[in-house]
Amino acid sequence: MKNIFILLFSVFSLGHLAGQDTANLKKEIDQQIWYPFMQAWNNFDAEAFNEIHADNMLRGTPRNLRSGKDYKSGNLKNFLRAKERGDVRNISFTFEYRVHEKFMAYEVGYYKIESMRSGEKNFYYGQFHVVLNKIGERWKIVQDWDADSLNGIEIGEEHFMKFSHEGIYKIDD
Repeated sequence: MKNIFILLFSVFSLGHLAGQDTANLKKEIDQQIWYPFMQAWNNFDAEAFNEIHADNMLRGTPRNLRSGKDYKSGNLKNFLRAKERGDVRNISFTFEYRVHEKFMAYEVGYYKIESMRSGEKNFYYGQFHVVLNKIGERWKIVQDWDADSLNGIEIGEEHFMKFSHEGIYKIDD
């Protein structure tokens, strides 16, 4: 009986410690990836945005693939062009899955972009999948894929809000 108690205590203790590790990794990733991502995106800061991506990262959508320097130089041009037009935008996230290990993570979620361009307000939604690696002391996005539809159905507010009970990641300006 004593051995069973020790075994059960050990299993629950390890599960609790694993939960703490996951919570710590999630917090670290939030601080190094998601909050800087939103800040840089909302402020058209392409240099800060590029900094959270690995130099050899892969970016995919149903329409194209870009990687490394091509992706980062495209960000510099696109952010500057949008800023010069006077665009205003705000991105927020909800997460469906967040799986973490000590030096890698895989996260799936939804984004919502509120955009103001030429006096017209628009909302854009999509699902994203990212692979993160811890490179040195910093988490970096090494692979990023997103799309605006699932199985031919356009992603909208209902998809985004489905996981809002886990929290909506946003920065209010």
